[in-house]
Amino acid sequence: MHSILQASGKTVGSTYSPHPTIITERWKVGNNYMTKKEFTEIVGYLKPKLDEYIAKTPYDMLSFFEVTEAIGLLFFVRKKVRWAVMEVACGGRTDSSNIIPWKDAAIITNIGVDHIGVLGRNKAEIAYEKAGIIKRGVPVFTQERDKKILEIIKRECKKQ
Repeated sequence: MHSILQASGKTVGSTYSPHPTIITERWKVGNNYMTKKEFTEIVGYLKPKLDEYIAKTPYDMLSFFEVTEAIGLLFFVRKKVRWAVMEVACGGRTDSSNIIPWKDAAIITNIGVDHIGVLGRNKAEIAYEKAGIIKRGVPVFTQERDKKILEIIKRECKKQ
């Protein structure tokens, strides 16, 4: 998606998880990953806000993915990205990416068993959670072929 948007002349950013070698490979704008300097500046900006959150919140500590999502969104704002290809963490329904108010597309890859115990006890439960990225008025794409799983995705589409 990143390459297609970039080839069409769009300013595009992408998130990647997990990062292959170093954390700055989680975020890319155009052909460039975040630099160490950019990472340091963004973390320096966010640290006092995170400290305040920790001191005042009645909620749980933010997850690693939630913090990296915030870093990426701030990076994209600073780079004036017009299009963002955002990876959802391991789930959909309660994923931090749901703070984004508008999505142009929701893409659900094939449902596997790699998140058993986190999102559900079987592929059907995992599919239901992942279908939580589906929002009203947003087209949904999937490569899933399992008819039972496709029904779960279709059901969520109809609901939205």
